[in-house]
Amino acid sequence: MKYDIVLGGVGGQGILLASQVVAKAALNKGFKVMMAETHGMAQRGGSVVSHVRFGDVYGALVPEGQGDLVVGFEYMEAFRQLKFLKKGGKLLINTHKIKPVTLNTYPPLEYDLGDYTVLRVDATRIAADLGNVIVTNMVILGALSTCNLPLSEQDIRDALTESVPAQFLKMDLEAFEQGVKAVR
Repeated sequence: MKYDIVLGGVGGQGILLASQVVAKAALNKGFKVMMAETHGMAQRGGSVVSHVRFGDVYGALVPEGQGDLVVGFEYMEAFRQLKFLKKGGKLLINTHKIKPVTLNTYPPLEYDLGDYTVLRVDATRIAADLGNVIVTNMVILGALSTCNLPLSEQDIRDALTESVPAQFLKMDLEAFEQGVKAVR
């Protein structure tokens, strides 16, 4: 058994923390885990990509067309990572759009998603409604936990509790719960 996840977004969205929480949950369940991160110009709103693989894996990067789950923390970034998703895989998209500084307008995106199970969540709005958009990543983690991974919602919640400083835990857990509710 192996499970491959690719998470993509822009710098500052908490992709790396979310990836670390998923990896910790998998480690806690006894899986072999491998990760790879690409930061690029993340400090300037550039792309951030993280690959999380667990189970019978022998390399950190998800091969194109073999991912079980692609998670887009930003709308366009979801489609940028689509090449990693296998037919029949799941695509979790935060519907929030962040216009790249290099473009005057957000480009139209038209893709045939008929080969995938697609879940759309306005995670940024949910986080804003909670009072802090910085917890968008926790909303997405909650939504991700419902995607029939070889990890349960509780496994991911426990790893989150172990990973987040105590002063942020209450808000992060509330955001996680709202993410779970958003896809149910």
